[in-house]
Amino acid sequence: METNFTPDCRALMRHEIGAAAGNEVFFIGSCNVDGVVCAVEAIARGSKQAVPAILSRASSGDVVVHNHPSGDLTPSTADMEIASVAGNQGIGFAIIDNACNRCYQVVSPFSEQKGELLSLDEIGRVFAADGMMAHLKGYEQRDEQVRMACAVAEAFNSDKVVLVEAGTGTGKSLAYLVPSILWAVRNNQRVVISTNTINLQEQLIKKDLPFLARNSSVEFKAALVKGRSNYACLRKLEQAEAEPALFPDEATAEHHRVEQRLPGWLPQRPFLYAARQHLGGGLLRGRPVQPLQMQAFQPLFFLPRPPRLLCRQNSGGQSCPAAVGYRSAQGDRLRRHRHPAPL
Repeated sequence: METNFTPDCRALMRHEIGAAAGNEVFFIGSCNVDGVVCAVEAIARGSKQAVPAILSRASSGDVVVHNHPSGDLTPSTADMEIASVAGNQGIGFAIIDNACNRCYQVVSPFSEQKGELLSLDEIGRVFAADGMMAHLKGYEQRDEQVRMACAVAEAFNSDKVVLVEAGTGTGKSLAYLVPSILWAVRNNQRVVISTNTINLQEQLIKKDLPFLARNSSVEFKAALVKGRSNYACLRKLEQAEAEPALFPDEATAEHHRVEQRLPGWLPQRPFLYAARQHLGGGLLRGRPVQPLQMQAFQPLFFLPRPPRLLCRQNSGGQSCPAAVGYRSAQGDRLRRHRHPAPL
C-alpha cells in the first residue's frame, strides 16, 4: 500500500470511508512523477456492494480507486469491465480495503512516456548547403525553411502546437516532413499529415517522400489514406458487372476503365485477389493479368470510381479496399490523408 499511495492519501481515504459508514466510496487520484497517488478526491458513495463509477471526472494519467467493505479485493465482473474502459482511456484502476492497508492494483497508473527529443542541430545539418538536401537539383539553403523545420521539431519536443505561415518557394513540405519522419521513427509513433488539396497529397506521395526515402539514412514506412468515398466498393463493382446499365453513360465508361485496371491491381494484393477468386472471379475471367508498376514503399489502395461504385460503408468485409487501406496505416509510422477525410 505504501508504494501505491502517500500517507496523506491513505488517511484521507480512510476518513471518507468512515464517514460513509464503511460503504463503498469511489475516488479519483492523481499521481506524482514516481507513479504514486499523491492526491485523491471522493467522487461518489454507494452501498456495501456497489458504488457509482464516475469515469468522466478522471483524465489520462489518473487512478480511480474504490474500496471493498468485505475485505476481499478480488475484482468483480463489473470491476473488470470498468477497469477495461478506464485502462483504454489511460486511467489506472485500484481496489483497497476499508482500513487502507491493502491494495489490489488492477490497472497500473499510466506514466507519461518521454520521447527522444529531436536535435535542432541535426535538423539544421539536413538543410545545410552540403547536407542531404544537396541531392536536390538547384538546391539552395533557405533560412526560412530551416527556421520552419526547427519550429516543427520544437513543437514535437515540447508537445505543443505550432502555426506557420510561409510563402511559395519556402519548401514547407520538406520542412515538416523531415522532423515528422525523425520523430515517428525514433519514438516508434505514428504521425498523421493531413493535406487540404489532392495536388499537395500527390506531391508528397510521388515526389517528396520518395526523395527522402532514397536519400535519407532513416528507414521509414508510409501509407496513403483517403476518404472512404474515394475507394471503389468491390461488392458494388461485382453488382455493376452482373447488371450492366441499359443505356450506357459517362458513369458506365468510367466503370469500364475501373474494370480494365482491376485485373492488374488485384494480384499485387493477394488477400483481395483471393477474395475475388472466391467470389467467382467475374472481373478476372478470361483476361490477362498485367501487374501495375508501383513504388515499393507505397501501399496504395485507391481506384478511380463512378458514383454508383462509391464505398459508403465496409460492405466488403475484410477485402474492402478502404478497410485494407486503413488497416495498413495502423502499422505505418507516417500517414497522409486529404483533409477532411472521414475514417
